[in-house]
Amino acid sequence: MDGYCFPQMISLRSDISENHVDDGEVGHSIRRKRRKKKDTRPESIIVYRSEMERAPGEDQASEEGAERSTEEGAKFLCTPTSEGSWNLPPDSRYVTLTGTITRGKKKGQVVDIHVTLTEKELRDLAKSKERLDAECEAGEGSKRNCRLGVCQGPHVVLWSISCFPVVFLLSFITSFYYGTLTWYNVFLVYNEERTFWHKITICPFLIIFYPMLIMPMALSLALYSAVVQVSWAFSEWWQAVRDLEKGFCGWACGKLGLEDCSPYSIVELLDSDTVSGTLQSKAPTLVLCMDVGFSMSNSAPGEESTFELAKKVLQKFVQRQVFAETKDELALVLFGTDSTKNPLDQDGQYQHITIHRHLMMPDFGFLEEIENQIHPENEQADWLDAIVVCMDLLQNETNKKKFDRRNIAVLTDLSTEAKADHLDVIIKNLQEAGITLQFFLPFTMEDSEEGGGDADRGGPGHPGAGKGPTREQKNGLDMVKEIMQCLDEEEGLDEIYTFRKAIEQLCMFKRVERRPMAWPCQLTIGSSLSIRIVGYKAVSLLLKEKLKKTWITIDAQTLQKDDIKRETVYCLDDDNETEVQKDDIIQGFRYGSDIVPFSKVDQEQMKYKHDGKCFAVLGFTKQNLVHRHRFMGSQVIKIFAPKDDEHAGVALSAVIRALDELEMVAIVRYAYDRRSNPQIGAAFPCIKRDYECLMYVQLPFAEDLRQFTFPSLESKKFTPSDTQLSAVDSLIDSMMLVEKDENGDYKDMLKVHHIPNPAFQRHFQCLYHRAVSPGSPLPPLEPWLKAVLEPPEIITERCQAPLEEIKRKFPLVEVQKKKKLKTSAQIFEEPNDKEAKADEEEEYNLADIAGGSVTSVRQLTHRIEQLLSNKNTNYYMKSLKCIKVFREQSIKVNKHSMTLISKDEVQGSTVSKNEANQVTH
Repeated sequence: MDGYCFPQMISLRSDISENHVDDGEVGHSIRRKRRKKKDTRPESIIVYRSEMERAPGEDQASEEGAERSTEEGAKFLCTPTSEGSWNLPPDSRYVTLTGTITRGKKKGQVVDIHVTLTEKELRDLAKSKERLDAECEAGEGSKRNCRLGVCQGPHVVLWSISCFPVVFLLSFITSFYYGTLTWYNVFLVYNEERTFWHKITICPFLIIFYPMLIMPMALSLALYSAVVQVSWAFSEWWQAVRDLEKGFCGWACGKLGLEDCSPYSIVELLDSDTVSGTLQSKAPTLVLCMDVGFSMSNSAPGEESTFELAKKVLQKFVQRQVFAETKDELALVLFGTDSTKNPLDQDGQYQHITIHRHLMMPDFGFLEEIENQIHPENEQADWLDAIVVCMDLLQNETNKKKFDRRNIAVLTDLSTEAKADHLDVIIKNLQEAGITLQFFLPFTMEDSEEGGGDADRGGPGHPGAGKGPTREQKNGLDMVKEIMQCLDEEEGLDEIYTFRKAIEQLCMFKRVERRPMAWPCQLTIGSSLSIRIVGYKAVSLLLKEKLKKTWITIDAQTLQKDDIKRETVYCLDDDNETEVQKDDIIQGFRYGSDIVPFSKVDQEQMKYKHDGKCFAVLGFTKQNLVHRHRFMGSQVIKIFAPKDDEHAGVALSAVIRALDELEMVAIVRYAYDRRSNPQIGAAFPCIKRDYECLMYVQLPFAEDLRQFTFPSLESKKFTPSDTQLSAVDSLIDSMMLVEKDENGDYKDMLKVHHIPNPAFQRHFQCLYHRAVSPGSPLPPLEPWLKAVLEPPEIITERCQAPLEEIKRKFPLVEVQKKKKLKTSAQIFEEPNDKEAKADEEEEYNLADIAGGSVTSVRQLTHRIEQLLSNKNTNYYMKSLKCIKVFREQSIKVNKHSMTLISKDEVQGSTVSKNEANQVTH
């Protein structure tokens, strides 16, 4: 799998040597009954996927060069978490089985079945699978084994025969029940969704012949189930008894084209070996072997110690493994410790070596241990002895398991003189066990050859940086080279890294690896040409999909999700706040001041009905007519031919190459399934060295387009000169994000695969800090991430001169505010009392009433108008209260000007203007 590092190689290697559309809809799960027991085990659930949502495991159709950059550092060193609100006990895990519904209401829907297993069940199933594999390999397996035993033999046959009447009765009841449900569903389809002729012909037939047909069907299925349950082995009998209806109703609905009428769904697993692959835990293993001796704490003035650098490498790698949710098992061995704790501690050998953590999947507890429990100590130990302890650990803890790869990563400064007496034996055992090695040192191999240098900028582990490796370190490095070349003659030395280089490559968090789910469909051109295809999601928004499902609400004190219960209650807007049941609530569409109600039945009928998944070509057009600014949607889909269909591959290849030669695209109608609305999009030909495919991008409908009219930019007053245009052209050229390579070809400086999402990286940086340091403030942005947000240095340097030229050609002149000129008459004229009063009132209103850009009075007036626009008595009463308060406050503000209403204002008044002015409030 290109681009997948640690889980694939389980080593610190790779990156240093180099580097389906909506959110998944969680289906209904069986409602759990309350029990008295505290530790109720969670039930297995089905998670319904949306368009081509990815599952762990594989990656296909990645862009050329995608194996680099976004996975920088991923191949260094090498418990699934529950999704949503599904809680797992501490000792349980779940196996994810991926499949496609072949019968039922959701036919064609991709699902993940989470089967809950405790650790004990997981081990038992793995052992049973290994036993079955061993029997098959030895030729002992057969379709039916006739050997005698506790679970197989004549006694099981007699037992199954004695159960004949019980199984017959239970099967009859089950078949009758499912048959009745199916019959009723079929009746509803023809009565409510089909034509009038179906109602008067088929519906009476279904009513009249129901008792005549349901009884023979149920009796036949019951007899068949009772016969086939007679078995020689108990396991076969139990498997037959568990399926009493034999899937007949689902099969019949499928044959009649009435899949929605099936009372259940049947899931066909996409990979028959998914269970065995999961149970056998074939993930890679890695033992981290870290030196904590006293020499590791030495450092040059102003530099980090070698121990701190090695600890950072350890933390960065484990962080990546935790957040990537890998199933790799890690162990940690420390050497140079004050104490000794390992199984080889006998007769004074293998001293000061401690197994800190045995093989298990990494978690936050491991990160906390690294942060708080690992410190430099006061002893020294032989790093070759530490490797032997690691080999013994791998041998003992992986003896009865199957792993893709076993690796040891050693982090040391080589300051201790190693005993090379048994070096040949160690190398031979490493080769026979298939264990690979990686070394992380504070200096490079070039430093040891030159005898000086900066030694990774921090000294080799002793004071006095710049003096180069010591004699012990040079001897140790020679032994390391010998070991690595014996293990891999060609690339062995590539597995020796420096701490700083490792930190640089491991600083980026890995995204969770997902397997793109295939979307099988038919590409149709006209009515006579159909080609089998499969689609894979190539581009999508990862951060939103991943993080949105991860946030949950917990109690701030106990930090437990179960301590909080969320309830939604609907109430009437009356004095008693009468509660309204959920069944009595429907959706309403607001159209102006009116609300148009829509029931669930109306909403279902309003949806567009089509035949299901579709990828139909509507026509062809030139590529230059499909503008990039009209691309929309949140994904890009790559269309391939199925691997097992050679004819489809040839046909699709012909279409792709024809489109490429003619520089055309196919305009297609795309629908993911029968529940989704169809889209219109463009299918572009894509031909790479390793594969060829169609790239589907959604296009807008007429209603999606936005037409804006802007005034013309052409103006004689602001027409730029030739020198100004030349300066702008130079600035654009200097900021081009392309450069020439050695062959003179242009290449991108900023590739999509090399640029991580800063929000994603920052999120996990803060998440790690909060996990290991709950009470401290969040850390600042890491320097490397801040550098990612800045333009490349070469661009910054290159555009300095054009920017200076722009400043000279486009000088900025401060525009002075023009003062209002006054005439002599205005200067010597007496001020007008009315104008002065108006100015004072205006100043008063702005100072006391203004609130932002909209006055408080205007806000209240607008709110009253909104309340009056709703045709409801409660809103009218509320608006009257607002007006009353509005009036009271207005009286307080203008209390000094309150008078009686005069005749000039209202004709019916008997008060003159002078009398009104004389009255004070």
